[in-house]
Amino acid sequence: MSRHLRNSATTIRKPGKKLKSKYRKYHGFNEVQPLNWKPILVFIITVILMYTVLIHFGSKSKSTADK
Repeated sequence: MSRHLRNSATTIRKPGKKLKSKYRKYHGFNEVQPLNWKPILVFIITVILMYTVLIHFGSKSKSTADK
């Protein structure tokens, strides 16, 4: 609680500098996020593709086994 009050007091004293540093931090976080998400999305897509291919081959092998 006291920490929050102190932070608000500093923002009132120096609004420009504080906001700039806050924005820079937030901007950096936003820039980093997509870089972390891209490989995860690619991994999920590859896993889904592999899963569908495995199901397809599995059904094919089953049909050939029935024949």
